[in-house]
Amino acid sequence: MIIKTDSFKYWVQQVLPIVYDDSLSFYELLCKVIDYLNKTITQVNVVTDEFELIRTEFEAIKDWVESEALTENVLIVLNDWFASGKFSDLINEVVFKQYVNDRMDMVYIHPVNLGAKGDGIQDDTQYLQLAINMGMSTGVPVFLGNKQYKITSTLIGGTHCNIEGNGAKILYSYIPKTYTNGISNDEIPALKIHGSFGAKTFLISDVSSRAKSIQVGSTVGLAVGDWVQIGSEDYYPYSGVFTVPRGEIKRIREITGNTITFTTAIYEGYQIVNSAFCRKVNFVENVNIKGVHFIGSFADQQITNNKEIGLDFYCVRNFNVKENGFYGQDFIGIRPRNCILGHIDKNDIRGTYRATNTTKGTVYYGIGIQNNSQWITVSKNTGETLRRLGVVTASQTDYGQPYHIIFDNNHKRDSHFGSAGRVEGFEHHGFGRWITFNANHVESALGGIRFEGRDIVCTNNTFTNMVGSGIVFDPNAGIFENILVADNHISGAIEDGTSNIGYGIEVGLVPADKNRNIVIRDNMIHGFSSASRTGIRVIKDVNAVSRNCLIVGNTIDSGKTGVPITEGMGIFCEASGWDLIDNKIYGYDIGLRLSAECDGNICEGNMIKNSAPVAGSLNGAISVYGSNIKSIRNVFQNCSVGHRALSTAINLKIHDNVYINVTTQLSNAGTGTVETNGQVL
Repeated sequence: MIIKTDSFKYWVQQVLPIVYDDSLSFYELLCKVIDYLNKTITQVNVVTDEFELIRTEFEAIKDWVESEALTENVLIVLNDWFASGKFSDLINEVVFKQYVNDRMDMVYIHPVNLGAKGDGIQDDTQYLQLAINMGMSTGVPVFLGNKQYKITSTLIGGTHCNIEGNGAKILYSYIPKTYTNGISNDEIPALKIHGSFGAKTFLISDVSSRAKSIQVGSTVGLAVGDWVQIGSEDYYPYSGVFTVPRGEIKRIREITGNTITFTTAIYEGYQIVNSAFCRKVNFVENVNIKGVHFIGSFADQQITNNKEIGLDFYCVRNFNVKENGFYGQDFIGIRPRNCILGHIDKNDIRGTYRATNTTKGTVYYGIGIQNNSQWITVSKNTGETLRRLGVVTASQTDYGQPYHIIFDNNHKRDSHFGSAGRVEGFEHHGFGRWITFNANHVESALGGIRFEGRDIVCTNNTFTNMVGSGIVFDPNAGIFENILVADNHISGAIEDGTSNIGYGIEVGLVPADKNRNIVIRDNMIHGFSSASRTGIRVIKDVNAVSRNCLIVGNTIDSGKTGVPITEGMGIFCEASGWDLIDNKIYGYDIGLRLSAECDGNICEGNMIKNSAPVAGSLNGAISVYGSNIKSIRNVFQNCSVGHRALSTAINLKIHDNVYINVTTQLSNAGTGTVETNGQVL
């Protein structure tokens, strides 16, 4: 009898096609299989014996190398080969061309295979550096694994530096330092990746902003597609206290003679009298750092400042810093300078408290983007016990400011306690342009964001438990222009034993006619209600002029429900050029206050509710000290006084307002006229 073996036949065809034949019976088939397996086992035993012989010989060679103390000499030779390019040629020729070109996606360089232990005790600096060098030479990622690597000098990376940490820790507080008065004489990065600038060629004619071409003395060494920096020795043309030489980075589209044309327009103007120049940027390119934990010393900066930096990038293009941890640095976690086209995503950055200060505080910065850095996105990072999670600024010893930087969906928490080192969650410091802060969350801090300058967007952020001001316009840069602050949620501090002095939004005007095109709209502001706190305040400067500025559609709630309410102001405006429209203000002593500096401001469509000063107060829901103020179509509900014209008020015009449960619609203590619905009083 022949047994049907259709399913077995199929399996044998797939697995053992060598021994299968359609004519075989089931028994004959099994005999063939057993015979084949016996032969295979014999072959495996032979290979195993040969492998054991090879392993024995390898151990003998290893023992000889160690007995002869050749390890250090081998490392010296390998590093020499790397420097000369011989190592790269050897790897490419012997390894990649013959063995792994078709399987590059499965290749990693492991420092433990080069001598590193990753136990946090042995000094693994030379082995990590060798692995990084091999990775850059071959384009293969370095895989650290879940280990702890102690280093005693800064690691150096370059183009194609690609490190996969998988949770590995780099302990770099062991790097030797020298101090002067408790401050390290040198910055101490864990990993430094630096490009450079070429020689300057000077402009031979002035160039204005928005131009796309420059003329230079020589184009030698420059080519189409190169990136160059344009700069000059003069400062940005504003009256601020923050002085930085101008500069920006552009890409060459065309070279004709001594004329260089760029792919995009120039942002600033440059003059030959100010030594305007052009120089090539020699970028390090294609850098990826992922899953590494950089561990600093957790120093108390009031005792010792180690100037520790986790990652220090200089002139780097196309980089990703993702899912890393930065813990205990006392200076900066991540610092890109003159870097372009980068992503800093999902990193966790934690500082430390000032232990010696009885009021405590926090020590260092999370992400510091500096100088001519451009087109960088910072998203989904978390920070704790830091001074600021994100800073956009410039060094006064270098050229230029950052452009086109986005902070999106980052979260900073717990830097609230004490006064030492306590500041805002984010800062834009200087003259950088096109900076966006969107959907960030700052919890328990002095403030949410402090910024200066032009072309800033601040939207959809949440700032909770603010001791100081939620959003601060800082006048140091000497100009405010083209700024949108919208749809933010800002809440004042829960009592924590400190003085709560600040505003939901604080606008510190700059001198002269340099406050233009500012819109503050649709923000939710809650809990700024003490005598020294205001929902929104526009702070005067004696020489300031504002144009095209709006405070519109905001909801401002003091958070107080009891009456009488005797503290705080919803909006306090001390400048002309600001119109207050469609705001909703609840529970303040004064809803809107316009100071004597105001002239021609419009208050329209606002709703002011529960503004209830005690009997005899000189305050009103809208209190006016200025001139030519128009109050139109506002709604007052549950207020003691609707409008109050104070001693310096001149020519106040009140039209079409609605009063609900208001004791006194108008109280006039001014010296000028008051017009109500066309009637002069």
